[in-house]
Amino acid sequence: MHAFINEKPALANPEPELLLEWTVDIDRISRLAREAFRTDMPDPWTRIEAECVIQLIDAELVAMANRQSRGEPVEATIRHLKRLRTETALALKTLEVVERHQEPDPAPEQAAFPVSDGAMARPPQSAASIAGS
Repeated sequence: MHAFINEKPALANPEPELLLEWTVDIDRISRLAREAFRTDMPDPWTRIEAECVIQLIDAELVAMANRQSRGEPVEATIRHLKRLRTETALALKTLEVVERHQEPDPAPEQAAFPVSDGAMARPPQSAASIAGS
């Protein structure tokens, strides 16, 4: 028996180490957005989470740009962040479409006429509608 049977094979192109201290489950956010779209049911919590993730990514991109200006190798992290931002933005757009679809059509504005004490009264009825009463 060989002693190295349980060793993992070396990867041809190992993943570069990312300079992040946090992770986000973008697959879950995307899955929940697709589910909201499929069921036509808004998911405000996932929408808020997606908005927060985008803000976090934007802040990290600024930080990475500052690190890059100091000569640190951050290209892989920037590519990763941009990919995450794109996926999160797509999920957010999906969630916003579902919310807009759920909004009721705006009711036509009804004219209101002021009454002497500042209160609002119903608009006057036409002569024809009064005669029919």
